[in-house]
Amino acid sequence: FAPLVIFFLLCTLAGQAQHQEIVNVQVVNLQVSVLDKEGEFITELTPEDFLVWENETAQQVLDLDIHREPFSIGVLIDTSSSMQSVFQITGRGTTDFLSSLRPDDEFFVMSFDDRIQMHQDLTKKANSPKNDWNDFRYGNRTKLFEGLVTSINRLSQSTYPRRAIFL
Repeated sequence: FAPLVIFFLLCTLAGQAQHQEIVNVQVVNLQVSVLDKEGEFITELTPEDFLVWENETAQQVLDLDIHREPFSIGVLIDTSSSMQSVFQITGRGTTDFLSSLRPDDEFFVMSFDDRIQMHQDLTKKANSPKNDWNDFRYGNRTKLFEGLVTSINRLSQSTYPRRAIFL
Protein backbone atom coordinates (compact mmCIF):
# COMPACT_ATOMS: atom_id res chain seq x y z
CA PHE A 1 0.00 0.00 0.00
CA ALA A 2 2.90 2.34 0.80
CA PRO A 3 4.31 2.27 -2.79
CA LEU A 4 0.87 3.25 -4.10
CA VAL A 5 0.69 6.21 -1.69
CA ILE A 6 4.24 7.26 -2.56
CA PHE A 7 3.43 7.03 -6.28
CA PHE A 8 0.33 9.20 -5.76
CA LEU A 9 2.35 11.73 -3.75
CA LEU A 10 5.09 11.84 -6.37
CA CYS A 11 2.55 12.36 -9.14
CA THR A 12 0.86 15.10 -7.15
CA LEU A 13 4.12 16.81 -6.28
CA ALA A 14 5.50 16.42 -9.81
CA GLY A 15 2.89 18.83 -11.11
CA GLN A 16 4.01 21.40 -8.54
CA ALA A 17 7.78 20.88 -8.86
CA GLN A 18 9.91 23.79 -10.05
CA HIS A 19 13.24 21.99 -9.75
CA GLN A 20 14.53 19.69 -12.47
CA GLU A 21 17.57 17.47 -12.11
CA ILE A 22 19.20 15.57 -14.96
CA VAL A 23 20.94 12.32 -14.12
CA ASN A 24 23.06 10.34 -16.57
CA VAL A 25 22.58 6.59 -16.23
CA GLN A 26 24.95 4.12 -17.85
CA VAL A 27 22.99 0.88 -17.38
CA VAL A 28 19.26 0.24 -17.06
CA ASN A 29 17.74 -3.14 -16.26
CA LEU A 30 14.61 -4.00 -18.23
CA GLN A 31 12.40 -6.93 -17.32
CA VAL A 32 10.55 -8.32 -20.32
CA SER A 33 8.59 -11.40 -21.29
CA VAL A 34 8.68 -12.57 -24.90
CA LEU A 35 5.91 -14.85 -26.16
CA ASP A 36 5.27 -16.51 -29.49
CA LYS A 37 1.90 -16.49 -31.32
CA GLU A 38 0.70 -19.44 -29.21
CA GLY A 39 1.51 -17.63 -25.97
CA GLU A 40 4.57 -19.75 -25.15
CA PHE A 41 7.67 -18.11 -23.69
CA ILE A 42 10.62 -17.71 -26.05
CA THR A 43 13.91 -18.31 -24.27
CA GLU A 44 16.42 -18.64 -27.13
CA LEU A 45 17.16 -14.91 -27.38
CA THR A 46 20.29 -12.81 -27.84
CA PRO A 47 20.89 -9.08 -27.27
CA GLU A 48 20.59 -8.59 -31.05
CA ASP A 49 16.94 -9.72 -30.86
CA PHE A 50 16.00 -6.54 -28.95
CA LEU A 51 15.57 -2.93 -30.01
CA VAL A 52 15.52 -0.41 -27.18
CA TRP A 53 14.80 3.25 -27.82
CA GLU A 54 15.13 6.23 -25.52
CA ASN A 55 14.01 9.69 -26.67
CA GLU A 56 13.95 8.46 -30.29
CA THR A 57 17.57 7.25 -30.02
CA ALA A 58 18.45 3.56 -30.34
CA GLN A 59 20.24 2.17 -27.29
CA GLN A 60 22.66 -0.73 -27.31
CA VAL A 61 21.60 -3.88 -25.47
CA LEU A 62 24.80 -4.96 -23.75
CA ASP A 63 23.78 -8.05 -21.84
CA LEU A 64 20.90 -10.48 -21.66
CA ASP A 65 20.19 -12.64 -18.64
CA ILE A 66 17.37 -15.06 -19.34
CA HIS A 67 15.68 -16.25 -16.18
CA ARG A 68 12.43 -15.74 -14.38
CA GLU A 69 12.47 -14.18 -10.93
CA PRO A 70 9.94 -15.49 -8.40
CA PHE A 71 7.08 -13.13 -7.67
CA SER A 72 4.25 -12.54 -5.22
CA ILE A 73 0.67 -12.40 -6.42
CA GLY A 74 -2.66 -11.82 -4.77
CA VAL A 75 -5.63 -13.53 -6.41
CA LEU A 76 -8.78 -11.52 -5.76
CA ILE A 77 -12.08 -13.19 -6.67
CA ASP A 78 -15.44 -11.44 -7.04
CA THR A 79 -18.02 -13.69 -5.33
CA SER A 80 -20.91 -11.25 -5.52
CA SER A 81 -24.26 -12.26 -7.00
CA SER A 82 -23.45 -10.46 -10.26
CA MET A 83 -20.85 -13.17 -10.92
CA GLN A 84 -23.25 -16.07 -10.35
CA SER A 85 -23.38 -17.11 -14.00
CA VAL A 86 -19.60 -17.63 -14.10
CA PHE A 87 -18.89 -19.08 -10.64
CA GLN A 88 -17.67 -22.44 -12.04
CA ILE A 89 -15.51 -20.78 -14.68
CA THR A 90 -13.98 -18.52 -12.01
CA GLY A 91 -13.06 -21.47 -9.79
CA ARG A 92 -11.60 -23.41 -12.70
CA GLY A 93 -9.66 -20.36 -13.95
CA THR A 94 -8.23 -19.78 -10.47
CA THR A 95 -7.13 -23.42 -10.24
CA ASP A 96 -5.53 -23.29 -13.70
CA PHE A 97 -3.75 -20.01 -12.99
CA LEU A 98 -2.36 -21.16 -9.63
CA SER A 99 -1.18 -24.46 -11.14
CA SER A 100 0.97 -22.43 -13.56
CA LEU A 101 2.93 -20.82 -10.72
CA ARG A 102 6.42 -22.06 -9.99
CA PRO A 103 7.37 -23.55 -6.59
CA ASP A 104 9.13 -20.38 -5.37
CA ASP A 105 6.27 -18.04 -6.37
CA GLU A 106 4.08 -16.98 -3.48
CA PHE A 107 0.38 -16.19 -3.57
CA PHE A 108 -2.77 -15.65 -1.59
CA VAL A 109 -6.42 -16.09 -2.55
CA MET A 110 -9.03 -13.65 -1.28
CA SER A 111 -12.67 -13.15 -2.24
CA PHE A 112 -14.98 -10.20 -1.94
CA ASP A 113 -18.75 -9.78 -1.98
CA ASP A 114 -20.52 -8.14 0.96
CA ARG A 115 -17.47 -9.14 3.03
CA ILE A 116 -13.77 -9.75 2.43
CA GLN A 117 -12.59 -13.32 3.04
CA MET A 118 -9.06 -14.81 2.96
CA HIS A 119 -9.13 -18.37 1.57
CA GLN A 120 -5.37 -18.98 1.38
CA ASP A 121 -2.98 -16.64 3.13
CA LEU A 122 0.35 -15.75 1.58
CA THR A 123 2.33 -18.94 0.96
CA LYS A 124 4.82 -20.33 -1.52
CA LYS A 125 3.37 -22.52 -4.24
CA ALA A 126 5.58 -25.41 -3.09
CA ASN A 127 4.00 -25.24 0.40
CA SER A 128 0.37 -24.78 -0.65
CA PRO A 129 -2.27 -27.46 -0.20
CA LYS A 130 -4.10 -28.76 -3.26
CA ASN A 131 -7.39 -26.90 -3.68
CA ASP A 132 -9.95 -26.74 -6.49
CA TRP A 133 -11.07 -23.22 -5.51
CA ASN A 134 -14.75 -23.96 -6.10
CA ASP A 135 -15.93 -23.85 -2.49
CA PHE A 136 -16.64 -20.14 -2.10
CA ARG A 137 -19.30 -18.35 -0.07
CA TYR A 138 -21.28 -16.10 -2.37
CA GLY A 139 -22.86 -12.86 -1.23
CA ASN A 140 -24.96 -10.08 -2.71
CA ARG A 141 -22.98 -6.85 -2.76
CA THR A 142 -19.60 -6.05 -4.28
CA LYS A 143 -16.91 -4.60 -2.03
CA LEU A 144 -14.38 -4.26 -4.83
CA PHE A 145 -12.59 -1.21 -3.42
CA GLU A 146 -12.31 -2.70 0.07
CA GLY A 147 -11.10 -6.00 -1.39
CA LEU A 148 -8.51 -4.26 -3.51
CA VAL A 149 -7.20 -2.18 -0.60
CA THR A 150 -7.05 -5.25 1.65
CA SER A 151 -5.18 -7.24 -1.00
CA ILE A 152 -2.70 -4.39 -1.60
CA ASN A 153 -2.04 -4.23 2.15
CA ARG A 154 -1.48 -7.98 2.29
CA LEU A 155 0.74 -7.96 -0.79
CA SER A 156 2.89 -5.23 0.75
CA GLN A 157 4.00 -7.85 3.32
CA SER A 158 5.14 -10.34 0.67
CA THR A 159 8.67 -11.59 0.13
CA TYR A 160 9.44 -10.59 -3.43
CA PRO A 161 9.67 -7.12 -4.98
CA ARG A 162 7.87 -8.31 -8.12
CA ARG A 163 4.20 -8.16 -7.12
CA ALA A 164 0.83 -8.29 -8.85
CA ILE A 165 -2.87 -8.59 -8.18
CA PHE A 166 -4.90 -10.97 -10.32
CA LEU A 167 -8.47 -9.70 -10.29
